[in-house]
Amino acid sequence: MNFNRIELLRDVFVWAYERSCQQYVAVKQNLVPPDIFRLRYRQALSDVVAAIIQNDEAATLATVNDRLPPTVARD
Repeated sequence: MNFNRIELLRDVFVWAYERSCQQYVAVKQNLVPPDIFRLRYRQALSDVVAAIIQNDEAATLATVNDRLPPTVARD
């Protein structure tokens, strides 16, 4: 018996590596790019929503604008 033959092990490794690469490409294609606005203003958005809910206010544009902190750009 020759225990130094690694062909089968190599074949399994190559197969697993190729499959992993295919899965990575598939997952990467299905990813949605992050919403930069939501990432930047995540805490402010959460605070505004919480304040409106806690004060039982209507979620109108005027109410949201009144609750916006000065750190949020108003466009």
